[in-house]
Amino acid sequence: MKINAETPEEYISQLSEDKAEAIQRLRKTIQDNLSPGFEEVISYYNTGST
Repeated sequence: MKINAETPEEYISQLSEDKAEAIQRLRKTIQDNLSPGFEEVISYYNTGST
């Protein structure tokens, strides 16, 4: 499924409720453990960190 979004929040808002909940949990885990200096982005129609 291709989702056109400019931000991670916009991407998540277009998911079904069950998928959005799972992605939010995963996103929080990643954000809590990501090294300083990385930023969240949309890449290849998915969320990611660079």
